[in-house]
Amino acid sequence: MGLMDKFERTFSQIAHKVEEGVEHAAAEISGIIDPNSRHDSAAEKAEDAVRNAILDSHRFKSFAPERDGNFVKWHIDGHDYFWAVSELLNNAKESIFIQDWWLTPELYLRRPPAKGNNSDYRLDRLLLRKAQEGVKIYIIVYKEVTQTMSMCSAHTKHTFDNLHDNIICFRHPDHIGSKDTVEFWSHHEKVVVVDNHYACIGGLDLCFGRWDTHNHPLADVHPTNFELTLFPGQGYNNARIMDFKNVWEYSSNTLSPLESARMPWHDVHMTLTGPVVLDIAQHFIERYNEIKRRKYDDPKVQVQIDAAKKAIEEGKKPPRIIPWLELPVPSDWHDVPVDIQFDPNNLNQAEIAKITEQVRNFPLTEEQKEGRALFLHPHRKMWHDLQDRAILHTQRWLGTLSGDESEGYPKRKTPGMHVQVVRSVSDWSHGVLTEHSIQNACAPTLPLLTLLRTLTGSIDLKLIAEAKHFIYIGESFNQFFISSTVKNDPVTNQIAAALVARILGAARAGKNFQVVVVIPEVPGFAGNIKSESAIQTIMAAQYRSINRGGNSIYEKIRAEGYEPSNFIRFYHLRGYDRINAPLSSYIDKIEEETANTTVDGEEPVGKVTFLQAQVALAARLIEADTGGQHQQDEDSKGNEQKQTKVTLAKRVKEDIVVAEEQKTETFDIPSVALAGVQIKTFEKAALNVRGDANVADNVSQHKFDLGLKDIPDVVRSHSGLSHTQSDGGPKHDQPALEKEPWLGTEQEELDAYVTELIYIHTKLMIVDDKRVIMGSANLNDRSQKGNGDSEIALVVEDHDMVSSRMDGEPYEAARFATTLRRKIFREHLGLIPPQDANDDRPTSFMHPAPVPNEVELGSPEDDAVADPLKLCSEFGLWRTTARVNREIFTEIFRPVPSNLVRDWKAFDAYVPTVKTGHVVPGIPLPRVKEQLARVRGSLVECPMDFLIDEPEFVKGFEWDGLNPTLPIYI
Repeated sequence: MGLMDKFERTFSQIAHKVEEGVEHAAAEISGIIDPNSRHDSAAEKAEDAVRNAILDSHRFKSFAPERDGNFVKWHIDGHDYFWAVSELLNNAKESIFIQDWWLTPELYLRRPPAKGNNSDYRLDRLLLRKAQEGVKIYIIVYKEVTQTMSMCSAHTKHTFDNLHDNIICFRHPDHIGSKDTVEFWSHHEKVVVVDNHYACIGGLDLCFGRWDTHNHPLADVHPTNFELTLFPGQGYNNARIMDFKNVWEYSSNTLSPLESARMPWHDVHMTLTGPVVLDIAQHFIERYNEIKRRKYDDPKVQVQIDAAKKAIEEGKKPPRIIPWLELPVPSDWHDVPVDIQFDPNNLNQAEIAKITEQVRNFPLTEEQKEGRALFLHPHRKMWHDLQDRAILHTQRWLGTLSGDESEGYPKRKTPGMHVQVVRSVSDWSHGVLTEHSIQNACAPTLPLLTLLRTLTGSIDLKLIAEAKHFIYIGESFNQFFISSTVKNDPVTNQIAAALVARILGAARAGKNFQVVVVIPEVPGFAGNIKSESAIQTIMAAQYRSINRGGNSIYEKIRAEGYEPSNFIRFYHLRGYDRINAPLSSYIDKIEEETANTTVDGEEPVGKVTFLQAQVALAARLIEADTGGQHQQDEDSKGNEQKQTKVTLAKRVKEDIVVAEEQKTETFDIPSVALAGVQIKTFEKAALNVRGDANVADNVSQHKFDLGLKDIPDVVRSHSGLSHTQSDGGPKHDQPALEKEPWLGTEQEELDAYVTELIYIHTKLMIVDDKRVIMGSANLNDRSQKGNGDSEIALVVEDHDMVSSRMDGEPYEAARFATTLRRKIFREHLGLIPPQDANDDRPTSFMHPAPVPNEVELGSPEDDAVADPLKLCSEFGLWRTTARVNREIFTEIFRPVPSNLVRDWKAFDAYVPTVKTGHVVPGIPLPRVKEQLARVRGSLVECPMDFLIDEPEFVKGFEWDGLNPTLPIYI
């Protein structure tokens, strides 16, 4: 190419970029000038009026009605839910919808990945198998702000787009240079719909960092058997130390498993079947069609269709066409119009009122009434009329079905559960006017709050206002607990105000009323508290919502003359473990031994380090059928990843990074065959040095299945437990923690003990053991207000009642709500057996709906948590366990936050000089074991006085100091 040719090509590229930039700028300016451009024509206003009329006719002003005849099943932690979703996906026959904030193609749904046929259940392999069978798969992922987030949705999209023509993957929104520029908000739903018959909703994205067991292990080192590894490659992560990096390089390890604890992930999710699935499908289809209209609807689409038909006729592969989706309604509804009369030239309020009245009184058959919202949907007929440009996936809940249509899709004959879908959506996210039915379901309006402050008893509105005895906001809504108790506040969601009002109503009436809230100990951002402003901002805002700043929950209650801690308390989760990696006495010797070790029938591979073997395992598991292909953005080509960089953990403490360069090692990515030999070489060398069959690779299981025998009588009495009640365990045959074998030195064992917060991500509220709301929404403005993050949740009320207790009295509780709360409480209190991820036999809790969970009601451990008011009283088992566990972790590890740290000077003096999460220097090993053996479950008190003497953590009314009212936070 000559110099002039190069110049002309470069000039052409520059001109194209300038033209593209001008178009983007014009589009962005257009969106700023007219943000409601999709709602200003007469036809659009009429459609909005129809939608609003539908919302107004439903509880909580939701797009979806209340529906009976459903079966909903809860799953606690990723181990159980991911197995359940793997079964649903594997059994799909026609269609799969997936909607996620983050979606990892290389995610293993069943683990350990190297065991049995678990590798077949890697997400991309499973979806490819279904696509090859003819199942249509549609995926929507959040398109992140790449400067601040590391999910790499481009990798997700390109992986699935290149996998099979039956898989379509959308990313949304665009952030810069489009009419719909979105700077702060995200798509946060976690939804799966299979064949319009089964669905999943909850807090778990199908991505790295979410799979976990009830044990919540912190360690994953298995020197003599790498097949037991649960978290290969990027799966071993601690977001508090280091966020995910370059996730398309999935064999890389950003954290050293030899010295750093992973951060466990605690979550809940639901699988369900029943007519409510159609509302979830409607939500997905509306989003899919809106994104297609904005990003993928080429005006020349008919030209593409004609070209595709011609290619098929000529026996060639046709160009890909992205279809529209039709709403899931009976086929005989398609051609039935909803004729709403209005004057397009005079669409004033009176005319809109006429539209509303027509929708409210539209004549429907009995069959149409069951699907009223779908039948009246303003786009139902429009999407159907697209004919061969749209796809209808069969539904089996409405209308009369033929035998062929219903075969293989069973329906439960029992009355089932009363369920309603609620959501947060708006124009940017969904192309509709703002809907905030999640907030409507959680908290009453301000006029109701005023009413509640003067009345006692329950008011027939919203879940918090209707609570009579007990509210559990544990786990959920609380990734960031930021809420307001006053009007005209920059923080607009009023859930804190609702809690204050309900508590004061109970206090004035002299009634026992309890609220339990469980939130993450520290926001899940990389960095330390003292130097990271984002962490400080969130923590300060949470504390100012809870107990300081002038308008907090505690201050509002205390101002009325009542002690708030008698009614509402906050908690965290924390775990401990032991890393089976005696470095000098074992790991180093193994690495030396590998140089002299050969595997039968294989060529020697030379020295193999532990980290090299870890890379080999990840390469063998994850890269086996991809060749290391990855794409970083829309314009990049697939490049073979020839090397991987393994990052060693920094020597850090909570406030200071030790003056030391961050160390990394770079390894060549081995072939699958070589990887297998390297792993076998390391394992054989480990056995040559010494066997460790009796050494536990984890000790986190010791905090479970402890039974009730050691509970003091005073705690039994206040918890409502009989003094003669069976202790219920322990049932495991493991040795006591103090007697766990260890073959390294005493100092190596001290160095091996680690602690870490257990990150609570679930989005859950349980009221009176009767009602549940669970989904994706946090308790903050961006999730609740509708025009921020897009969210979805279910309100579940079970008709199946079981005998229980409340405040010592007989009580009828709903099976779904009470069994969920009891199992969560038992996990947090250590009253469940340890969960063995190596067990090949799936339990009932791992199967999706409609398979019911095993009945555990009536066991001694379950009875111990049956009465939430007694359990959570001042000297009850819940508070006592949290208090004792906090004291133990403070002594052995000194984690922050802590009540011993009231200002930054105390912080510097308190935080130990060891690496994050390791034992405080000077504590002898026997004391460490003796104290950790007393830990029950994972529950710890929230330290309410942390940094309470620091002005920035206290300033209140105007949210001065650390200001959380920027959109990025709320």
